[in-house]
Amino acid sequence: ITEVHETFFWVVVGFIALHVAAIVWYEAVKRHRLVGAMVTGRRAVPARAEGIGSVPWARALAAVLIAGGLAWWIAQGAPPLT
Repeated sequence: ITEVHETFFWVVVGFIALHVAAIVWYEAVKRHRLVGAMVTGRRAVPARAEGIGSVPWARALAAVLIAGGLAWWIAQGAPPLT
């Protein structure tokens, strides 16, 4: 089990490195100010930018029901994946 933990540790380190590299690329190449946006939670957008639109309530309700059902199933003792 120690090997599994060590493997997953390095997988997480790899994802962290990939995340940091993506941030550096967006800052240097695309000139997006992501670090400030991540810290403050706000980002300047062009005046002509479109919003993401509204999500129909039926889709939102379906997502909540699926997530709730999955959480309930796990809490009830979902069978192991093996």
